[in-house]
Amino acid sequence: MLNIILEPELEQRLHAIAAKSGHSTAQLAREAIIELIENHEDLAAAQAMPLTADQKAELNRRRAELESGAVRGLPWEEVRQSLLSRR
Repeated sequence: MLNIILEPELEQRLHAIAAKSGHSTAQLAREAIIELIENHEDLAAAQAMPLTADQKAELNRRRAELESGAVRGLPWEEVRQSLLSRR
């Protein structure tokens, strides 16, 4: 199993899509999840969206977790390939 940590806003969007479709987030098609992540990254980059205080706090928490060695980050391409190879 591959665990992916999403930005809070993206995670909320994923849960909303799952709820509308009547499926759990685990049941969503990998391609739909990948498309959602890629579209979110493109939109965020294009809009240079400012972060809320809560989002900044969450990013700082995750950065500290990475820097402490408690978790290991993966490049997006590695995550994407792992998801696509599970078909």
